[in-house]
Amino acid sequence: MTEESWIIFGMAAVILLLGVLFGAVSYGMGVSQRRKKERCTFLTRGTVSDVRQETSRWTGDDTVSVSWYAFFTYEVGGQTITRRSSLGHAKKPFETGQSVTVHYNPAKPEEFYVEEEDMRPLLKLFWLVSGILLLVGVLLLVILLLWN
Repeated sequence: MTEESWIIFGMAAVILLLGVLFGAVSYGMGVSQRRKKERCTFLTRGTVSDVRQETSRWTGDDTVSVSWYAFFTYEVGGQTITRRSSLGHAKKPFETGQSVTVHYNPAKPEEFYVEEEDMRPLLKLFWLVSGILLLVGVLLLVILLLWN
């Protein structure tokens, strides 16, 4: 194989690996979400007690990431629970005081998810990126085979 062929092969391998990684993350997030839904079988009404903007800096450069996180307050057995959403948003997702449907785990009431906070678009995006990367990687390999 020529030097150009090795370069194309290397690019294809990296792109395929990234596609597999995005697919694995998507799959893991989906399984985690399904299991949480299986455990969180009790319903209650909750409120958005706060929405905070959080800033993160990436190590090694000046990249700043800004995400909005909602805090939900709900009652279980006379106990008031306030928990932060694990899903960050690019825009403010809720208004303080907004009513939400909370699904919680009866064995561990701190484990919850909010019906109005849908993770499916994020999962679809990750699957789409995975598919595109895998397609590009395979196309590069096909081009490489036809070229040689």
